[in-house]
Amino acid sequence: MESTNENEFDLTKDAPPLADTFDVTPMCDIAFLLLIFFMMTAKVGVNADVEQPAALNADDVQTNRVVVVLAQTDPGGEALLYIGDTATEANLVIGDLKSQEEQIQRYIEESVVRKPDIEGIVLKADKRLKQKYVALVNRAAYAGGGGRQMYVGIDQE
Repeated sequence: MESTNENEFDLTKDAPPLADTFDVTPMCDIAFLLLIFFMMTAKVGVNADVEQPAALNADDVQTNRVVVVLAQTDPGGEALLYIGDTATEANLVIGDLKSQEEQIQRYIEESVVRKPDIEGIVLKADKRLKQKYVALVNRAAYAGGGGRQMYVGIDQE
């Protein structure tokens, strides 16, 4: 039986050699698709317990030589600001942001006049405190503290 089709295999000596390779492009495509699929569906452990390193550049703060402003976040996400180290109603700073800033500035100025050896201003806050309140206390500390250092302490709980 003689074949009339030239594309069939011809095993004679004069036949061109068969290809030793095959196309790996489809296999690479599948491998990359699987890689992308597994990367997109993997759950990353964001709540893993990681030991936090100690701060290398923190300064020790002596509590008798600082002015303290206390900030607690209410359930609505807004801050309750207190002048002093205790969260009592007498120490609560009330009003809009501008008046709160003025009250904190006056408190810091009076504290610095009473105790000239004050080294800095400490903001004690919880970890949910919004940045606008940190900025508010920072502005008040800068204006009322006479260039003294401001420290921020965060309660992690």
